[in-house]
Amino acid sequence: MKNWLDAIHIFSPKTQSWRQAGRLPSPQAYAVSGVVEDENGWPQLVIKGGTMGERTVPEWRSLNHGGAQTVMDIAPHPRVLAAGGIVNGWLVQVGGTNDPANLAGLVRAALLLKPGDGLIDILPDYPGAPFGTAACTVAAAELFIFGGANWDASAKTVRNAVEAHALHVAKRAWRPLKHLPCPVRGLAAVDLGNGSLYLAGGYKSDMEGFTAEAWFYDIAKDEYKPAKPLPYSGMVNLVVCKGHLYCLGGEDRQKSRTNACYRIGLPELEVK
Repeated sequence: MKNWLDAIHIFSPKTQSWRQAGRLPSPQAYAVSGVVEDENGWPQLVIKGGTMGERTVPEWRSLNHGGAQTVMDIAPHPRVLAAGGIVNGWLVQVGGTNDPANLAGLVRAALLLKPGDGLIDILPDYPGAPFGTAACTVAAAELFIFGGANWDASAKTVRNAVEAHALHVAKRAWRPLKHLPCPVRGLAAVDLGNGSLYLAGGYKSDMEGFTAEAWFYDIAKDEYKPAKPLPYSGMVNLVVCKGHLYCLGGEDRQKSRTNACYRIGLPELEVK
């Protein structure tokens, strides 16, 4: 049985310790999120969509540096398992489904939402197949999306994707990227800040299971090369902070979750 969580935790790289910092208005998982500045220049965490277990969330929520929370009910299109992030102060949401149990309902739709004033704009659809659980990250004013899960209607099953695309939000244009080295869903992506992305983990197939495999993706060259693998196989969360890459929690095996927390210096990601 899944337990849906509402706790907010903060990690201090300096003391390498966690502390609880309040709670969400209700449990929420599998949402799109990112950090923007409020009207005073303070960071606020914006969360859009996801599920609370019993329903898919249509609204977005924001949490500022002082812990104050805002819930906005005006955003339509409830989505879970979508890709997205903050690009130039706008929250982008792409793909996903209206119900995590309805993978036949995966979509290609892309939305642009302005935190704070509730503005909504429709972007061009994702050019690949309808998808969910793809890797995504923001770099150089683009949203990058890799792999994910597609619904095979004829076989009535999920198949993993190798497709990859980038969305230039200001130009409202998609461009194709080189396919992933292998089909995978649930992998994670993070911008290393040096013109390359780190892609790792995910679920390959029922035969191969979860993976710790990792690649660098060179944005300018549109190329992949092997990188140091994750410390464990799974669908994980990746964060870059103060010269380190953090690998946090996730799904490490079927019907299981882990509270593992690892970090590594960015130069150590290179394969010797």
